Amino acid sequence: MTHSQQPGFIRRRVSLRLTLMAAVLLPVVGIMLAFSLHLVLQVERQVERQLQREMELVARSVSQPIAHSLEREREGSIQRALESAFATRRVYSAHVYDASGALVASLGPLNPGAADHQRLEEVATGQSVSGYERIGGREVYSYFLPLTDGGAGLNGLLQVTRHRAEIDRVVEELRHYAWLLVGLATALVAAVVLIGHQLFIGGPIGGITGVMRRIEAGERDARADIQGPTEIVALSRSLNAMVGSLVRAQQDALDQRRRGEALALELQRQEKLAAVGRLAAGVAHEMGSPLSVIEGSAQRALRQLDDRDRVGLALEDIRGEVARLSQIVRQLLTLGKDAAQQREPAELDLLCRQAVATVSDEARRLGAGLTYQADITPEASRLDVDPVRLQQALIQLLRNAVQAAHDGRVVLRLARESGELLIDVDDDGPGVPEDHRKLLFEPFFTTKPPGEGSGLGLAVAHSIVRDHGGDLALIPGELGGACFRIRLPLSGGRDNASSPTSDEAALDQGSTRA
Repeated sequence: MTHSQQPGFIRRRVSLRLTLMAAVLLPVVGIMLAFSLHLVLQVERQVERQLQREMELVARSVSQPIAHSLEREREGSIQRALESAFATRRVYSAHVYDASGALVASLGPLNPGAADHQRLEEVATGQSVSGYERIGGREVYSYFLPLTDGGAGLNGLLQVTRHRAEIDRVVEELRHYAWLLVGLATALVAAVVLIGHQLFIGGPIGGITGVMRRIEAGERDARADIQGPTEIVALSRSLNAMVGSLVRAQQDALDQRRRGEALALELQRQEKLAAVGRLAAGVAHEMGSPLSVIEGSAQRALRQLDDRDRVGLALEDIRGEVARLSQIVRQLLTLGKDAAQQREPAELDLLCRQAVATVSDEARRLGAGLTYQADITPEASRLDVDPVRLQQALIQLLRNAVQAAHDGRVVLRLARESGELLIDVDDDGPGVPEDHRKLLFEPFFTTKPPGEGSGLGLAVAHSIVRDHGGDLALIPGELGGACFRIRLPLSGGRDNASSPTSDEAALDQGSTRA
């Protein structure tokens, strides 16, 4: 059925309560009214017949004494018999006629006069006659009963009347009482229908509607209560299942978007590193050999000087700056390319101890306390890694921590957790400002004064850990400063074995010559 073919009351969005009243309550009330009307009419007829029958019983109860008195022409006895009929308080008037129709005795407000011959002929056969008639301007119910003598001949006629208004009053009272009962029954049925609707239909549907409004307002954890008839329970379960599916789909879309953003950021980083790598290759190619020549020349000039005067000090400065430039070029080469790895089984416990020993002199010079803690045995720390490059990352992290702590404490920890090896470098220095945390691993980002840092150390360490299939992150530490954690999987990781490039070889050769 199309929208244009739907009934008008559906298109006007009538409420379920009104629909239920129109579709169920009104037909039920209509049937009740029709049945009640028929029943009332039947009861009215029965009551009316009962009232008429009472007149017949009264007339028959006094007919024998009146017939006997009429036969002996005792008017006093007839009058007393009529008065006994009035004792029932149901008779409006009573009249006795002789065989010729002349009025013999009368009691009551009516004065009917003589009986007509037609009425005498009707009762002459011995049958009673009854019906409504107007006497003296008043509607009454009259019952005529023949009076017979001992020989069963017609001796006279007895007429007993009841006021029509009294009969109508009794019937009207009965009608009012009957319609009152019908009204109460209708109200009771309506109340039962409406209360049943509210308890079993309206209430549960209202709850479902409320849940839908809450979901529309953003409460994704709102769910409908499983209650009510089977159909509403099925509707509630379907709604909950649909909302659950929507929430899961929304969460999946959000996770997918986050993964896409993470991939986009990683792609940007890789592109940036590739650009830096191309720059580093050009710098190494153009600067590697000249720096080696400068270093060698300065060293030879120093050997030829007898006294190290100001020229000698200048040459020492030249060598120091050349060594610093060479280190920067090496870091650029390490950062900017997919560095070569010489994987071999190594104990990370030994690498950590060697890194601590390498940085110990610098720590003592700066007054920092450098300690190492291992929660696993050396055998449990065995892993396939590039020991040279991984140790380079550890040394870089330790140097940064020692320089940040400066007269403080630095702790290197080694542990194993959930299929990973964890290496924490924790210090009690000032920590990392919140606005710097997103830039920590970006090339050339540094918080050190100009001339004291290249901004490549953390980027190089992050690149080395990433090449091993691990992760380097800043976490809350135990000493209150900065804590960098290296996570290395016990299996997997990248395995790129190659030989050093010609530019790195040139730098190493220059250092050897120096």
